[in-house]
Amino acid sequence: KAGFGLGFSERRISIDLSEAAGPVGGTSDSEAVFTYELLAAMAYELGIGWDAILSYRFLTMAEFGPTDDVSLHLFEVGLGKNF
Repeated sequence: KAGFGLGFSERRISIDLSEAAGPVGGTSDSEAVFTYELLAAMAYELGIGWDAILSYRFLTMAEFGPTDDVSLHLFEVGLGKNF
């Protein structure tokens, strides 16, 4: 199985600064950013209705404000039952 997705996501940045004497200040901002994902997965049938699953998903969001882009690598190992 393979997949590809495009979309927009709400990305928020919150910065709170504090010292021992008390809070110094902070800021918060949010914006809709472009995002996409790639998926690759495979399954092996173990028996009647049982599957072993191995998958990888890559997600990324565009840079926003003072931050760089965000990239996530997700790995999944699973056991599934088909009814």
